[in-house]
Amino acid sequence: MPTMTLLPRLAVLATLLSLLAACGGGGGGGSNSTSTPAGGGNGGGTTTPPPAPTPTAMRLTGVAATGAPLAGAKVSVIDASGNAVGSATTSSADGSYTLTTAPALAPLLVQVVGSDAAGAPVVLHSALAAAAANAVVHVTPFTEAIVALTIGTDPKPLFSAPSGQAAVLARLATPKPASDFLKTLVKTPLTDAKTGDAAKLDLVSDPGFTANKTGVDLALEAVQVGYGVDGKGATMLQLANKLAGGAPEVQVDLETARAEFAKATPAPAAAITSTLKATTSPTTVMANLAGLDELTAAINKVIAEAAGSDGAGVTGALTRSGLLGRYSQHNGAGPSALAMRIAQWAAKGMQLGRLQVTGCADETIAKTGCVRVAVAARVSDAAGTASDTLADAVTYDAKTTPKWMFAGNGHAADVQAQSAAWLSLAADGGAGSGAAASPIAGVQLLVGASVASAAVQTPGGYVLPMVDCQRGTLCIAPPPGGAGGAAASASNPLGAIGDDTVFRGLNSWLGNADLAQGARFRASLTRGDGATSTRSGIVRASFPSAPAAGRFAVLDDVKSSAPLPGTLLLSSGVVSWSGWAAANPDMRVAYVRVAYSDASGAVRLVDSVPKSWQATRLELKPPPDDLPVAGLTLWLAAVDTAGRWYYTSYTVM
Repeated sequence: MPTMTLLPRLAVLATLLSLLAACGGGGGGGSNSTSTPAGGGNGGGTTTPPPAPTPTAMRLTGVAATGAPLAGAKVSVIDASGNAVGSATTSSADGSYTLTTAPALAPLLVQVVGSDAAGAPVVLHSALAAAAANAVVHVTPFTEAIVALTIGTDPKPLFSAPSGQAAVLARLATPKPASDFLKTLVKTPLTDAKTGDAAKLDLVSDPGFTANKTGVDLALEAVQVGYGVDGKGATMLQLANKLAGGAPEVQVDLETARAEFAKATPAPAAAITSTLKATTSPTTVMANLAGLDELTAAINKVIAEAAGSDGAGVTGALTRSGLLGRYSQHNGAGPSALAMRIAQWAAKGMQLGRLQVTGCADETIAKTGCVRVAVAARVSDAAGTASDTLADAVTYDAKTTPKWMFAGNGHAADVQAQSAAWLSLAADGGAGSGAAASPIAGVQLLVGASVASAAVQTPGGYVLPMVDCQRGTLCIAPPPGGAGGAAASASNPLGAIGDDTVFRGLNSWLGNADLAQGARFRASLTRGDGATSTRSGIVRASFPSAPAAGRFAVLDDVKSSAPLPGTLLLSSGVVSWSGWAAANPDMRVAYVRVAYSDASGAVRLVDSVPKSWQATRLELKPPPDDLPVAGLTLWLAAVDTAGRWYYTSYTVM
């Protein structure tokens, strides 16, 4: 037989192997094979699915912070199936938490609900990508941004209704691309905070992270993180330099970013819709912010040493300490007013928590940076119960000890322009009468009554005169003759939201630009002695449209068969809103107001404030005993995490 060459021999061998494979032979691939033939057929065999993951209990630790610790906040966890698997409460001292989950499937989504140092409601999220017996999961505005970028939307609705969202929750298993992208967006603040090599920075699980104004926590003090909506209704992640006026600097289309992360070669920068591709940083101030908590310690030292002293004793101690040596005024109140407040806290055994930067208090921010830094601090007792908040302005001087000191903002009055919406209800909870029977949105102009009057110019150029109305803030002056005005008269407001608010559709002077985020309302202020000054109120967040009725605070158990009784408002009755609070964890009721009016139209306002920021009930203050009541209206004032206000009115009689 002739000798076969190598190539023919290989061809014969290949033919034999293919015949064996077709018969189920060769390579052990018979009827017990676990492979699946190409094309999806069973090839005479069966397919064994991979084993399902086993739920595992996990111990989570971390810190919840926004620059200052989130004290006494609720931590909740859901797993990849959307099941609630654990909860805890953060420490009042440092914002830390520890919890052990029920058996759970990774990834986990963590939510923290609480209030920041200024008393504003806060809802933040973080995630654990893979199961671990022990894991560190911090919750900060940076982790909120990472989660939002990873899933492609604001995570609050996902957490509140996770059923059927397994595919979205599964995206949290790969957060690294979003984390790396976020670090490019805030690279300058991270550099100024001396966080080191950003590529090695773990914004979620760094075991060394604490809320002490160093490293990443210091960068958090400089960056504002929030959400907005573009003209097409797409959800945008918004980032800004907190000390540069607060206007969004970087906007990222979240859905576009998520789609980019799903590509083999992602280009997430394509999701940036703003001109700036990274936030700026308050470089000059950042170099000194690490020492800001020395001021808190100095104030608390005075409080502790003056325990049992009267107000004059505490004021004297503060004066000797030099902590108020450069204080001019803060919204029309001088250093003695701040000293008296501190003395009142001392008398109750209260002290200040860590200071949180809330913005820049300068009317015009110099190129060299912010001079007066707006700050806030929780005021609480030794049990951690917060009963008040300090909001003021501080400044830095390297030659003093401590180098930071209270200075006040130097302004004659507080001026704010904030988005506000109104829902009018009848006593039985049904639709009320008037224009607000359906929710309407506008801008509320809050000008402190430390000045006699003001003229507020809208962005569109119209001017709204505001006058004293025997309240803590000025009222919009009624037109000549008093007809159709917001207030019954300059000295007798109605106690309604229309006293200081203009609404889209009701006031022809208000256009869409006046309601937009960043709209600037300029106020010319006149003091009682005739001195004048100017300030601006900037709309920080806007309503893209009138909010849904479910966002407005409503009272428990008020219905057609059980209307709100007038007798409740004519006594120190108790009202509650727990049902609404459970459905809106990102909001809180700031105060409840009852407007009592007599037959002549004279109105007396009585405000009641919840004892804590998380409270869902309160006892109303007693009504005035010298006013024959002919009309009653109850108001609930609620605020969301973006600083938008929602007012609900119940007209009782």
